[in-house]
Amino acid sequence: MIIIGQDPAADENVARRILVGSAGQRVQGFLRKLGINKSYVMVNTFLYGLKGQIDAEAKTISASASIKNWRNQLLDMLKTGQTQAVIAFGTGAHQVVDLWPGAAGLFVAKPLHPSFRDDAGLRANWNTWLPQIRPHVTPEAAVDMTPYSGNTFKKIWRISPRAISRLAYRSGWAPATWRGEPRRRRSRGSLSRRTGRLCLSTGLMSGW
Repeated sequence: MIIIGQDPAADENVARRILVGSAGQRVQGFLRKLGINKSYVMVNTFLYGLKGQIDAEAKTISASASIKNWRNQLLDMLKTGQTQAVIAFGTGAHQVVDLWPGAAGLFVAKPLHPSFRDDAGLRANWNTWLPQIRPHVTPEAAVDMTPYSGNTFKKIWRISPRAISRLAYRSGWAPATWRGEPRRRRSRGSLSRRTGRLCLSTGLMSGW
């Protein structure tokens, strides 16, 4: 399975992995319901975080030849004969899969992004998509198709400064490089690097 996200936030920039913060925990819960715990790879629409939301300007940047062609080449390399489905979370990811010719022949799901601000609307949307995705993927663990209920998600951990120090050591960075939560600085919709020293996100993570 190929999972497509949008752009890295602060947690992802620190961990150098896609979807490891609160939104990522929601995605992991979504995959667990489908019985998927390792047979997936995750990529982002953008390598660097965006200022603001995925708007018309961001979509124009995403569709530019240099970004689109490179991203399509990456997706082509990730796609194998065992790839059964593509799940694109959010409008930015929806555009990515629309611009990728390699998606032809694969089941494509386009649920809302896990950071969608209306939790009730997000749950309803995901409840609609889960039974549509289920027949197209082979589970590797117990499946739980119990619909999401209620209006809010449980509060999920976020990366703390102490955890960041541990991540820094594991990744070869000294804890002293941390300067607080990265901030975004550029005009809305423009590509921007975080101002924190730990700013680069690979935008790629496989399941294990």
